[in-house]
Amino acid sequence: MQVLNAEVVSITPLTEFVYKVELKPSEPAEFK
Repeated sequence: MQVLNAEVVSITPLTEFVYKVELKPSEPAEFK
């Protein structure tokens, strides 16, 4: 897993195993 030093704004479950994570002030990132 990747560890990011950022504030998690919201985590939206796209599927059971795929999550779209929006970070601030970073750009929205998608983890698969």
